[in-house]
Amino acid sequence: MPWKLLLLADPAEELVHSYIQESQVYLAESGNTVVGICVVQPQTHVRAEIRNLAVAPNCQGRGVGKALLKYAEEQAQQQGICTLRVCTGNSSLGPLALYQKSGFAMVDLQRHFFTQQYPEPIWEDGILCQHLLVLEKDLSA
Repeated sequence: MPWKLLLLADPAEELVHSYIQESQVYLAESGNTVVGICVVQPQTHVRAEIRNLAVAPNCQGRGVGKALLKYAEEQAQQQGICTLRVCTGNSSLGPLALYQKSGFAMVDLQRHFFTQQYPEPIWEDGILCQHLLVLEKDLSA
């Protein structure tokens, strides 16, 4: 398992261990190197959640994340999933833009989630990650 990539998206290793076994894992490779990962966990028979989506820093901005997201959506649709959910932090500007450009809409905000649930502060681009943003996409259309 490409742990360096997984921990880019979620630095809580124990949490990643808790969901990785019951999830589908999709990899993007360049040559023999894994450059991206997408982890999708079924929630019900019609709902799944993208728990982790990460791209190696040297490959970001090249469409790897977009391709992984599209592939995960296609696989979910084939499995009868109607709603795909993804959660991200308020400071994750790149991923937030990717999800919204891909048709995900914000449905919930959990204030102070990261500052209360994670032992160490998470900073991205000079922004403290505090709030959990919940986005969903309807795949049934």
